[in-house]
Amino acid sequence: MQEIFNEPDLLAEAMNLTEGDHTDGELVEMVKKLVRMESAVRAALSQTVAVAISQGAQESAGHATVADLLRTECHLSGREANELALSAVRLREQLHHTFVALQSGLITWAHATTLVRSVDRLGTDTVQEFERDWIELIASRTSPEALQRVVHTHHVERVGYPSPNTESQIDRQQATFSGAREENASTSTDVPEAVSRGSESASHGCADVDNPAQDWCTDASVHKEPQGLTDFPKPSQPEHDREASPATPLTTERQAAATLTLSSDNDEIAVAQRTTPTSGCRHTGCAAEASLREVSFTVRWLDGGRSSFLGYGLLCDEHCGALASCSVDRIRVGHSTMIRTIGPALVTDAA
Repeated sequence: MQEIFNEPDLLAEAMNLTEGDHTDGELVEMVKKLVRMESAVRAALSQTVAVAISQGAQESAGHATVADLLRTECHLSGREANELALSAVRLREQLHHTFVALQSGLITWAHATTLVRSVDRLGTDTVQEFERDWIELIASRTSPEALQRVVHTHHVERVGYPSPNTESQIDRQQATFSGAREENASTSTDVPEAVSRGSESASHGCADVDNPAQDWCTDASVHKEPQGLTDFPKPSQPEHDREASPATPLTTERQAAATLTLSSDNDEIAVAQRTTPTSGCRHTGCAAEASLREVSFTVRWLDGGRSSFLGYGLLCDEHCGALASCSVDRIRVGHSTMIRTIGPALVTDAA
């Protein structure tokens, strides 16, 4: 931290800066130094607040808590004051490596508060176990969002998927789709028998093809293709069309291997039904004859772990051979309506 403050004129120089005073490279270096200085100041403020809490300085000033003191005396918002008070205590007592990294300007305040909040989700022991690796491999090299994704991944591994927050979202989406179905059904007098069967299966906990709000089916042998959040039911058939041709029963069968079906290590691999291919190669713009191919790859997680995935997809001979040298830019994870995109994905091999 001493190196950061060895340039006492840096702030004054920055405040009086105008175009043409420095080259582009010098301006970039100045910005980086100021960001590191801000992190060091945040660390100093955090340490001071932690000592004030320990000493009970807020009571002498006539405030019940340090957060109240920060709101009244320093005019911070309630959220800022509470976050600073909580972070100050945890950085001093529990997250020593995070405090040192913040003090040296290696990470930003956003990185530090991400690790502070992760204690609530993962527990102190888990965060302390991974704290140094997360700082060296992630926080010091990339944005706080990447660190937040790592924390979320560990949280999902501990409590399962979906988390309580996503469950409430699913409940709201189910209510939305349910209302849309009821409104649509009230305008139709001829409902195909397959629709009734689909409704009955949904009431017993099995996902219906036309209902993307269902998370999974009790028969987990086949994973359902993710559906879009705006994929509302199609309106009923017009009267004149219904009279001209009989209603065609809906089907719950999927096209073979429309997407890759993935499974994690040591789990039974769910394989799409190997029926006759009904579409071309998965490569965009390729109309060549395709067949069902096995696709596997290994992922290197940001925390150092490795997992292998296996699936099936329609590929022609040319693109099947080319797949081995391709990299995966992004990975979509989730099921049904709850799909999240994470990345860039760290993929070590594909075959």
